[in-house]
Amino acid sequence: MELLTESPLVELVDITKRFPGVVALDRVSFTIGRGEVHALVGENGAGKSTLIKLLTGVFPPDSGEIRLKGAKVDIESPNHALRMGISAIYQDPILVSKLSVENNILLGREPGKNSFINQQKLHQQAVQAIAELGLEVDLKQKVASLSSGKKQLVAVAKALSIEAQLLIMDEPTAALTDEEVSHLFQVIRRLRSQGISVIYVSHRMEEVFQIADRITVLRDGKYIGTRSLAETNYGELVRMIVGRNIEIETLTRRPCRQDYALELSGITKGRQFKEVSFSIRQGEIVALAGLVGSGRTDVARAIYGATTIEKGKMRLFGQDYTPHSPNQAIRGGISMVPEDRKGQGIIPLLPIHTNISLANLRKYSRYSFLKFKDERQSVDNHIRHLRIVPPDLNKKVINLSGGNQQKVVLAKSLDTEARLLILDEPTAGVDVGAKSEIRALVNQLADQGNAILLISSEIPEVLALADRVVVMKEGRVVGELVKAEASSERIMHLAMTGEREATREATSTSDDA
Repeated sequence: MELLTESPLVELVDITKRFPGVVALDRVSFTIGRGEVHALVGENGAGKSTLIKLLTGVFPPDSGEIRLKGAKVDIESPNHALRMGISAIYQDPILVSKLSVENNILLGREPGKNSFINQQKLHQQAVQAIAELGLEVDLKQKVASLSSGKKQLVAVAKALSIEAQLLIMDEPTAALTDEEVSHLFQVIRRLRSQGISVIYVSHRMEEVFQIADRITVLRDGKYIGTRSLAETNYGELVRMIVGRNIEIETLTRRPCRQDYALELSGITKGRQFKEVSFSIRQGEIVALAGLVGSGRTDVARAIYGATTIEKGKMRLFGQDYTPHSPNQAIRGGISMVPEDRKGQGIIPLLPIHTNISLANLRKYSRYSFLKFKDERQSVDNHIRHLRIVPPDLNKKVINLSGGNQQKVVLAKSLDTEARLLILDEPTAGVDVGAKSEIRALVNQLADQGNAILLISSEIPEVLALADRVVVMKEGRVVGELVKAEASSERIMHLAMTGEREATREATSTSDDA
């Protein structure tokens, strides 16, 4: 049910888009109000990205209508969309790193005459653009030196400089700190007050409930429904998204073994981490928790041989271990799912089967020749086990949804037959349905005797999966919590202060008088 009291800015009427073998959008209809923050949610592959591409002129719908301010429009190209006041900002903002902030804001629209740029006017227009956002930044500064949050705001300023009426934000907070997210939300609310409409695409339900006026759900390319914030809740929204109930609950397993998979004793690497010590038993899930910049990923990369430690000792399955490369780690029985899926986990233009088998080609090689039949059979097993969609091992990974790309990275890790798996943000940017599947898989792997080092910024995920939680702050381990004593409050207290809460002794205070 849609609750809209005035004429909408955008109307989508029976929009259908087909690709070979796939109906990406099937008769989708809903509206975007003027001055409204409208969240668009759904599982990976639900049709959100396709809808964004239709609105930004990447390709046209096969049937149906897009109406802007009541009039039917044919959006012929991204430039045409910009001229109509429709602009999109993505998780990785499209900016030129080597250019200054002001040059990025007005790129392609620089004021001037006869190929000469009026630098003074360009600067003035850029000043005006960032002033509207409350963004404090040196306009002459190169974009490459900005934080992720400021890059996002520069992208917003760039969109507003074309007098955008509709701003589409696709997973804008994925790489932002809590402080940067808060600032971005202030900007979004300011845009709403100025009558600018925002389509906010995110897998983070807590953000959707903070910022959206209404929420539209897509599933399998179909429109499921639109709800105002006042008439829905988290449980209903999840059911709409996945078509079933999903709860984050503590998963149970058999007890872990006594044998150690990994032991770290005082490992140190410059300013990245110092005197880090902890261990993981076989069949155990240990979570590394902490705020952004606490050193969690740096420690994981050292274990994986992507960087070398300066002092301290490691032991792997009872043997001294000094890795100098990821290949050495893989041969030792370690695999890693990296935080940066696109940059480090996949080769987007190669097919699924190559991405999955790439880390373990020795397994499929004989006398320098690749045994294609063995490789394809193994990859096909991974595809079925992880339910990678579409189940086509020749499909290029770039054409998969984010959740299915993450499953490919997991499959590559599993294909190495590792006994210690390092999972760095394994469910980041993944929809709630795929998250549930990945968490169940992690639990199953530990139940089979594999050791898991889990790095996750989602505390409910840590609490659901981890047997122990090792908390880091500023490169040091500041505490360790077993499952029975771990809670959101205790983890955050350690991560922020570096100190355990005062022990509360259970003493009787009854009067004896």
